[in-house]
Amino acid sequence: MISLLQSIVDHFVCWVQTGVTDTINALVIALAAVVSVVTALMPTIPSAPSLPGPMTTALAWIAWFFPIGTLIDIMAFLLTAWLIWIGVSVVLRWVRVLS
Repeated sequence: MISLLQSIVDHFVCWVQTGVTDTINALVIALAAVVSVVTALMPTIPSAPSLPGPMTTALAWIAWFFPIGTLIDIMAFLLTAWLIWIGVSVVLRWVRVLS
């Protein structure tokens, strides 16, 4: 009798979890549809004007001497490493406090 009751409770919990999951998924889909409609109603953004030829050449030379893309990559790596270090140090402090 107890196992039958446990089985009924387990099935009920599974149905509730499935219902909550389906409801959250439906809300996310509805939110995506609303964002899609709002985005479709927005006006288009005009394209940026093209740069003059000498300016393009000058910017290419500057980029060759001073590689902005590489510097951005290095800064992103350093920021990520620093954030990981902060996270690890917080976890280690918690472990030290708990032990």
